[in-house]
Amino acid sequence: MAAHPLYLSSSGVQGIQELQKQSAFQPFYKQSTASDQEAIMQEHFDLALRIGSIEEDITNLKNFIAIHTLPINTLSNDKWEFRKPPLHIAIEQRGVSEFIACLYDIDIYGYGDTVPESIDDLKEAIINQFEFLLEQESPLNLGIMPKKQLTFLKEIMVEKNA
Repeated sequence: MAAHPLYLSSSGVQGIQELQKQSAFQPFYKQSTASDQEAIMQEHFDLALRIGSIEEDITNLKNFIAIHTLPINTLSNDKWEFRKPPLHIAIEQRGVSEFIACLYDIDIYGYGDTVPESIDDLKEAIINQFEFLLEQESPLNLGIMPKKQLTFLKEIMVEKNA
């Protein structure tokens, strides 16, 4: 399938040269002057460059992933706190406004449009999972991952004023 002449090649030159050779974009109701043709060619050239630049920006954003390590000192909760703060978590940034706060040790994650939102969501997920596992500990036999999560959370968390 042949490439459309409006799309830029990797160098951008080939598509522009194809546009310059064609006159199909000229209005059929008016005889074009040389200056009209130059203006139209310049508009198409500028547009083709802008499209190429936008496509490159989109590709770069799709592939953008950054990971940072961050200590958190509190769970921001009235009932639970860390035994020995800080807890080190990872923040994954995917694109411009997608953040994932990660506690990789036990596969618990928080999501948000900002770093603080993702951290708050992670804290809530940690507390909810811990409380759920504490409720389930006696009556059920926990699987491998829930046991790992419960053991880890018992090591890092304690009830306030206990």
